[in-house]
Amino acid sequence: MKNNISTAAALMGSARTESKAAAARENGAKGGRPLALTGGKAGFTEAIHEAFVTRASDPTIRYSHARGFHVESGIHPADSDVIWSALAHYTSTGARSVKPTDYPEVRMDILDGES
Repeated sequence: MKNNISTAAALMGSARTESKAAAARENGAKGGRPLALTGGKAGFTEAIHEAFVTRASDPTIRYSHARGFHVESGIHPADSDVIWSALAHYTSTGARSVKPTDYPEVRMDILDGES
């Protein structure tokens, strides 16, 4: 039974539709399918939480493909493979400097920085 469902799902996924063709054209115009980041939004959100509860000095959220989003002390220099970082602090209004809703912008910064 499971094999029949898998086969049916594969056939449905491979079917050509106008909406799939339009999405493929749009992605092709942008250079291909959007790249995924190591850890994704969940990893970004987890790193933000860690940055605001850690006892590290100047907690900094950093991203590398090898480690994904992680928190390190901003006092220490970043590893050579780190391609994005942001200091985690509270602003004068009491808001966090980095929020989970920042993920789309952060993702684009990382991907744009690689090209």
